[in-house]
Amino acid sequence: GYSNMFAQRAYGKGEKEKFFAQSAADFEECVKIAPNEPMAYYLLGFAQSTALKPEEQLTAAKNFSEAIRLNSTQKDIYYLRGKAY
Repeated sequence: GYSNMFAQRAYGKGEKEKFFAQSAADFEECVKIAPNEPMAYYLLGFAQSTALKPEEQLTAAKNFSEAIRLNSTQKDIYYLRGKAY
């Protein structure tokens, strides 16, 4: 999921959202395997924030909140959560 999100490529219309949705699916599995790992929630929220429609962004915000609760050290997490809200 991580390499799928950050691989350099030229995206066509709607293609970026598709790739990020695939990444989000992988990160959802990571959350199931390691539910106490803040990075899994951070990356899931990051992928969802690109893949989801504006009216669905609360899902990404909730994952960023869970990463914060688990003491994430990502410096941009509050910005990303605020943007998702």
